Amino acid sequence: MLTPEQLKKLSEIESVVFVFESRTYHLQTTHFWEFLGVDSIHQYNQFPLDMKSDIIIGVIDSGIWPESKSFNGRGLGPVPKRFMGECVTGDHFTLANCNRE
Repeated sequence: MLTPEQLKKLSEIESVVFVFESRTYHLQTTHFWEFLGVDSIHQYNQFPLDMKSDIIIGVIDSGIWPESKSFNGRGLGPVPKRFMGECVTGDHFTLANCNRE
């Protein structure tokens, strides 16, 4: 957690675009890395050890678009028996739009 002084100093750096309070989000998919085309997280770990400490980079997709490739469900096996989710319908989103994703 940053102190108010650290926050102020960080915000004053020209290359820093935005500083905000951290929030914890829970995993929504187990196929994220495959969707991004990443075979192994480790192959992208190219920074020297001293350059990567205290850096957090996140990808947040705040929009839901059922037609997106991330929701097509192709290539996924059957729904695991332990799956506890459900399909929630709404305006312009019927049971026909639900799949294994």
